[in-house]
Amino acid sequence: MNGFLTALSFLTRIPVNGPAGRPSEDGLRRCLMWFPMVGACLGLITALVFMTARMGFPPLIAAGLALLVELRLSGAMHEDALGDSSDAFGGGWKREDVLRIMKDSRLGTYGVSALIFGIGLRWVGITYLGDDLAPFAIVGAAALARLLVVVHLHQIPAASGRGGLSDTWPAGSDLPVKQAAILTLPACLPILVLAPVRTLVAMGLCWSAHVVWGRYVQKRIGGRTGDTVGALAFAAQLIITLCLVYRA
Repeated sequence: MNGFLTALSFLTRIPVNGPAGRPSEDGLRRCLMWFPMVGACLGLITALVFMTARMGFPPLIAAGLALLVELRLSGAMHEDALGDSSDAFGGGWKREDVLRIMKDSRLGTYGVSALIFGIGLRWVGITYLGDDLAPFAIVGAAALARLLVVVHLHQIPAASGRGGLSDTWPAGSDLPVKQAAILTLPACLPILVLAPVRTLVAMGLCWSAHVVWGRYVQKRIGGRTGDTVGALAFAAQLIITLCLVYRA
């Protein structure tokens, strides 16, 4: 239970009455297995807000209200990471410049553009999911995105000297990837049943994004940072949503 509370404190702004003090290194490692479940919980709240709002509002407004609640609960963590990463890699050429811009809290043109199109596409995508698929898609995408975070942390080396997630979970550590995958299954099982082909395609594209993004950040800055991992999580949710909306 402590692992779940630790993961909840990492990924949300929900007040957590967990054990006092900083968790041990082993506790931090074990909390990763709960990332998908925390994502599923966030997705469940988002889905409930969306379906409740759909009783009186058009889908576009209902989706906007749901995402607003999600952003508040998550502290816009992944959106902030997307904006910082877009500014850094769009505006920086040398490694030092990329890392400096990424650390800057101010938002530039690349970051604003990425957020407008990223959030906008996800917002509109949710409205086109349909009431039968939407709640399961929101929950499944949230869980799978956090599973991808665990996989990325496990396989991609950290950019040296960055601190945060990079120092807490170095690549190649004994991270609980299998346990996280098992906990993801209940959340993604409904979309696997309702839209098996599109879900499997989405998973394949998310894996490709993980591989390509991992190689890119290693080439540009020597490895991942907390921002690059968060940007990947946002991209995964968007990819899954768009795949489930797609109609051949």
